[in-house]
Amino acid sequence: QPLGFWITSMRWKLGQSAAAWAASPHRPQPTQPLLMVVTGSVRSGSGESLMVSEGPYTHQASDTAWNFASAAIAAGHEVMRVFFYHDGVYNATRLTEPPQDDRHIVNRWAKLAEEHKLDLVVCVAAALRRGIKDENLAPGFRISGLGQLVETGIQADRLITFGD
Repeated sequence: QPLGFWITSMRWKLGQSAAAWAASPHRPQPTQPLLMVVTGSVRSGSGESLMVSEGPYTHQASDTAWNFASAAIAAGHEVMRVFFYHDGVYNATRLTEPPQDDRHIVNRWAKLAEEHKLDLVVCVAAALRRGIKDENLAPGFRISGLGQLVETGIQADRLITFGD
């Protein structure tokens, strides 16, 4: 059965580097709706899993991953886990305080996890390297090891990565 997901209408040209895209005037702002269709077929498994390896506010990866997860869930697909790796662990800290007129990416992830029982896993090694511990995790996030990433890669229909 066909599977469709909405990601982004970022006007990315095949072969264009991330740096060239980031400098492009056509790059969507994080608050713009993100839409692109990716199709494939579903095999019997546990849904999709995501890996986010870039921090919020410095890269589009976190916004795009959140929009992808939200759209997939709204379309009735299961997102079994989101694994935050490398600088992506900054998406999990409750110490983030963006300006009032900006989106709060950490709270978006926490709310999505609460509403849909989404498993938000933060890589322990990457978190500790960046000073993130259990006591400063936002609600809905948990710290665990790379075994969780391996497990989700085996169990999920797809493991979709966001970030460089």
